[in-house]
Amino acid sequence: YPPVGPLQPAASPSPFYVPRKRGMAHYGWCEGCSNYACSAPVSIKDYDSAERVVDSLKPRTIFKGCEDNRSGTSFIETMYTETEGHPDVVRYLWLKRYTTSYVWSVLTDGIQPPTRCHRSYARQLQQLLERLRYHYDTLGHVQRTSDDLAHCVQE
Repeated sequence: YPPVGPLQPAASPSPFYVPRKRGMAHYGWCEGCSNYACSAPVSIKDYDSAERVVDSLKPRTIFKGCEDNRSGTSFIETMYTETEGHPDVVRYLWLKRYTTSYVWSVLTDGIQPPTRCHRSYARQLQQLLERLRYHYDTLGHVQRTSDDLAHCVQE
């Protein structure tokens, strides 16, 4: 494959989508705290327990992006309902686990992964939710969601 990316000159347009690579964190620097000493670290034990919690919080279906019947905001509401009472680390991992790989690559395109800090995960989660709304809250999705709401029947 020819080298293609933001820093490479484009000799000819490529028929293949080449996503940008995610940035790397500086060693020892905490993005969440904006300091070298993190005041809210996420331990490996906490991270592993968050992954186990995410495994138990399965939605009915994963989010497929444009092919999905739900809008981005509807999926965000599902995420908040499923992860109620859990920290942002669990919400971040839940989004990562229950979206397709293509949707996840669109959401994380060009942004740096979170460091092992609760504040960094909270900041990253807000960025991902903004991108989810931007990319997947189209008029078609909103119209389908409002039609589903108008046609729902109380049992």
